[in-house]
Amino acid sequence: AVITTLTAIGTFPDGATSYPLKDAAGDWHTLTIKQYTTIAGAIAAYVAACDMIADGNPLSATELPANSVSLTV
Repeated sequence: AVITTLTAIGTFPDGATSYPLKDAAGDWHTLTIKQYTTIAGAIAAYVAACDMIADGNPLSATELPANSVSLTV
């Protein structure tokens, strides 16, 4: 829902310019729009790669894609 709002109107919900998100360790980070869209893009690419493998591996992948993304926050 958050990325849909960013795509539709260019801001976070309610017009916010930053958004809180927990990392894998459970620590909170306040993300900019650019940081949030970078994470959303990485998640979308990971899911797409997994979908390709599940759908018969038309790209001949030999392993699952990396499951982490690193940002300077």
